[in-house]
Amino acid sequence: MHQPLLLGTSRKPPMTTLSFGGGQDSAALLNLLIADPTFRKKYAPGLLTVLMSDTGDEHGETLTYIEHVKQLCQAHNITFMHITPDLGFHSAAWQSLYGQWDRNHTVQSLAFPRTCSANLKLAPMFRALNAHVAQVYGYAPSAPRRQLSALYAYAAEHGPMPMMIGFAAGEERRVKPAQSQVIIDTMHRIYPLIDLGLNRRGCQETIHALGGVTPYPSNCRSCPFASAHDLLRLELQEPAALDRWMGAEERKLAAPKWQGTRNHTVFANDLTIRQSLERAHLKYPGMGLQELNHIRFQRGHATTTSF
Repeated sequence: MHQPLLLGTSRKPPMTTLSFGGGQDSAALLNLLIADPTFRKKYAPGLLTVLMSDTGDEHGETLTYIEHVKQLCQAHNITFMHITPDLGFHSAAWQSLYGQWDRNHTVQSLAFPRTCSANLKLAPMFRALNAHVAQVYGYAPSAPRRQLSALYAYAAEHGPMPMMIGFAAGEERRVKPAQSQVIIDTMHRIYPLIDLGLNRRGCQETIHALGGVTPYPSNCRSCPFASAHDLLRLELQEPAALDRWMGAEERKLAAPKWQGTRNHTVFANDLTIRQSLERAHLKYPGMGLQELNHIRFQRGHATTTSF
């Protein structure tokens, strides 16, 4: 195991982190941590840090909600880290979703592994957490930073750090063995919503009962798991984002580097986004933004990313 670099014990209480996606599941966890002393004592009795890594392709309503969360956490003395590329924790190759696509003339597809979450969510989050832990506890910073030395130092002093993951009841299939050695060595992942039996509806009801603000589900605007309803909503809500996504796919399909390969569309069904949108209009003619908003709010997303 990597040997920790210690500058001396910190004498500060242990830390729990919340991996925050900005959607209803993680919002339920945050509201429980703030409003339910029994829940807080069980899952985060010491310091609490909430982390959200920005993909550069968040929905507008998600960014609005994050501003609310920043104020909420400040009011309750909770550290909230909104990890944007300007902070230096995103890699050069993965500054944003579109930065990666522009760099490689590519686009995410259901035909291939979902590398976006690992590179835009998890990797920046752990780099930022490492820097934060080094500052809070006085551990030596990473040398180089990507060795994440402070997380190892923390684990040596306090044990693996609990990290709360917002997978809801019914999503147990998403809980998989850790693939990263850093996570294996330094983190203890916990899934309180599964423990409590709270599904998507239960999360919505919990937030409402605690007097919180219930956000829309959170995922990238250009997500290959998008449904027909999502395409119709994006066309009405953020048409420029839809145009950009279709353009990225069209560029990828036409790029010389991908000719003669498995040059799949985003949805891996040989239909382009534009063609899928046309089919959505035929299947759901005249559907307005209010109805589409209601569907998105209730349905959530269909991603299957594990952690």
